[in-house]
Amino acid sequence: MKAIRFDHYGEPAKVLTVQECPLPEPRKGEVRVRILATPVNPSDLLFVRGLEDTGVQPHFPSPVGFEGVGIVDALGPQVDGPVPGQRVVVINWNGGNWAEYAVVPVRDALPVPDDLPDEKVASFFINPATAILMLRHVLAIPQGYSNQQPAPNWDA
Repeated sequence: MKAIRFDHYGEPAKVLTVQECPLPEPRKGEVRVRILATPVNPSDLLFVRGLEDTGVQPHFPSPVGFEGVGIVDALGPQVDGPVPGQRVVVINWNGGNWAEYAVVPVRDALPVPDDLPDEKVASFFINPATAILMLRHVLAIPQGYSNQQPAPNWDA
């Protein structure tokens, strides 16, 4: 399978490469998912640069991609569901969703309704948190602010 990985920290355009990797096999309590869509989040790029404290220490060559959507492809031992063929949101705390397949603990593969588009499901978890952090810490918009109040003075 093809996967995007990096061998050392650096600018993503310079260090990310497409590599041919063995198809991962799920172990006890894990599922393998065929990835359909995965976003490029600021946290992914900061991770590649070595600037994001995600709690994940890469083991080079390191996989990339913390969230996405896919179809369950295989179950490891002692996994009852989701069932193969089911579409799930994939939270990959170790990175690895920028690949054709990813293996994650079953608790991190959450079934999603069929009527939600892949591109929305792929961005359910990390992108909203990024937006909240930007609003609170970068733009410094106070909690409880509404558009009925005067805008904060960011130049002060």
